[in-house]
Amino acid sequence: MKTKNFLTAIVCFVLLSVSSTIMADEKNIDKKSMSFSIGTYIEVLKSGYHADYASIIAYDAKFNINRNGNTVTHYKADELKFNNNKNNAATQNCKISYKIITASDNYALVTVSMQYENFTRENIVSLSKIKDAWKITEVNSVFK
Repeated sequence: MKTKNFLTAIVCFVLLSVSSTIMADEKNIDKKSMSFSIGTYIEVLKSGYHADYASIIAYDAKFNINRNGNTVTHYKADELKFNNNKNNAATQNCKISYKIITASDNYALVTVSMQYENFTRENIVSLSKIKDAWKITEVNSVFK
């Protein structure tokens, strides 16, 4: 009887260990997906902060904003300085939607629209699969 209880305990322990490992791997895979990167970017646009924002931006990512005919460009470090403090985050009063324009195994082009009462901000987002994770490589924003 003791042997049967002991074997049952070992089987339960092994199953618990395997399922915990699989669940941890699923969380890591999810954070590397294109949908996670797009969702994280949208959350940053909406609320100004997301804990995983730095992880979805390529090291050489470029952000361009066209304002009144002038293009203002900044890079990852500046983007993170602006959007990396949840205490200063502000929720945007707009409707956000997105559309995948084109996608392949390693590249995607997505439009993220922020529709306010009197204008719309269109963000054209380029994503690339770098190693095994989807990262933002460029964002071009235009106000309509």
